[in-house]
Amino acid sequence: MPRKLERTPLLYHLRVLGRTTDKIFGYLGNLTPEGLLLFCPDAVELNVLFALNIILPGPISGVTQIPLDASSVWCLWDERLGMYAAGFRLESPDPNSLSLITDTIALLGSKAHTHRQRLPLEQ
Repeated sequence: MPRKLERTPLLYHLRVLGRTTDKIFGYLGNLTPEGLLLFCPDAVELNVLFALNIILPGPISGVTQIPLDASSVWCLWDERLGMYAAGFRLESPDPNSLSLITDTIALLGSKAHTHRQRLPLEQ
């Protein structure tokens, strides 16, 4: 199924934690109100619903993380990064999370800061 919205790379590879484990699930590659790309140290099982928290680098609209439920759509090994790249579809995001996603893209999206380079992944 083709993507409706263009995904926006962010200046930072924000940490994404499993909401129930509070452990690193992966690093955000890009984001839209419909889905996201994560770079993950471990392979991601397909067609599974994950409860995730995107950790923001500082408060955006008064919060420091975005809670999301996302289903895994695809997962491939990325030789260049030495990690898995995995695509996710957001599942019924609430209006507050959608607003935070939009604010995060506006503040941290690479299109808003074309003079900067993306920061490398933490490892």
